[in-house]
Amino acid sequence: MANNILKGKKGIIFGALDDSSIAWKTAEKVYEEGGEFILTNAPVSIRMGTINELAKKRILIQFLLMQLI
Repeated sequence: MANNILKGKKGIIFGALDDSSIAWKTAEKVYEEGGEFILTNAPVSIRMGTINELAKKRILIQFLLMQLI
């Protein structure tokens, strides 16, 4: 159950490589609680092919849009 306790908050999350990493779980929870963030190692995750799973959950929409700029 989300309470939006992080609504309006922004941050950086390091190390979200796959769904077994603590950073990945943190990213999911931050998103659920209304926070916004950028993942610093996204290029590595893209090469590994794992970040797409996180993006499917609509967590990385902002980050992916920033990559297009």
